[in-house]
Amino acid sequence: MSGNDAIVNPVVGKRTAMVGPVALMAACEPDLEPLSSLLGYTAANKRRLFISQLYLDEHRADSAALVGPMIGAPYAAMVLESLIVRGARRILFLGWCGALVPDLRIGDLIIPSAALVGEGTSQNYPPIVSKTYPSAGIMAAVEDTLADEPIQARQAAIWTTDGAFRETREQVTSYQKRGAIAVDMETSALFAVAAFRQVEIGAVLVVSDSLAGESWQPGFKTAQFKSGRKAAHHLVTILCRKLHRPK
Repeated sequence: MSGNDAIVNPVVGKRTAMVGPVALMAACEPDLEPLSSLLGYTAANKRRLFISQLYLDEHRADSAALVGPMIGAPYAAMVLESLIVRGARRILFLGWCGALVPDLRIGDLIIPSAALVGEGTSQNYPPIVSKTYPSAGIMAAVEDTLADEPIQARQAAIWTTDGAFRETREQVTSYQKRGAIAVDMETSALFAVAAFRQVEIGAVLVVSDSLAGESWQPGFKTAQFKSGRKAAHHLVTILCRKLHRPK
C-alpha cells in the first residue's frame, strides 16, 4: 500500500443493491418526485443511501438510478463514490446555482464546461487543480440533445464554493474575472471525483437566485424558476436514455 492510498474505501456488501451504468444525481429534494415519475419509478423502487433516497429497478436493464438530495461537495462526493462502486459509469448531476452575471435570469439553464474550485473536497483527489471539467462524451451527448430539443442552455464555467453564507462581493468579482457565470456547491468536486475514478460525468444547473446585482435576488418561488426546473427535468430524462445507448 502506498502512502497515498486511502484507509477507508467505498465498498459493496452481499446485500448491496447494484445500479446500472447510468445514474442521475439530484441535489435538491423538490426535484426528486418529478424526476422519479419521469423515470418510471414508484415508492416500491425507493431505498436509502446514506441520508438520501435512491431509486432503482434491478429488473430494468435500461433504467437510470436516481439519488438525492445531496447538498455540498463533501456529501455529494460520498454519494458519487458509492454510485461508482455500485456500478455507475455515466453520471449526470442536476443542481441549482446562483447567477454571477446580470444577463443570466432566474430559471436559465447552465451546462458547466468547467468548474473553478472553491471547495475543499476536490483537493483530496489528485491531481490537485484549480479547475475541473466534465467528460467529453457526456458533453457531446448534451450538445446533440440540445440541438434536437427546444431547450435553451448556456455552456460556461462556474464556481463551486463551500461557504453558502460566505459568498463575498470580492469573491464574486474575482470569479467573474476568471470566467465564472454562476456559483454552486457541488460541481467542481463531482468532476474531480469522476476524473479520479475514471468515469464519465456532466452537469445541468438551474439558476435559482442571483448575486450579480447590488443585493441578493432569490428566485426560488418564481414561475420562471419552476419553468426552468421543468425544462431541466426534461433534458436530463432524455440524456439518461441517450447515455444507455452503445457508443
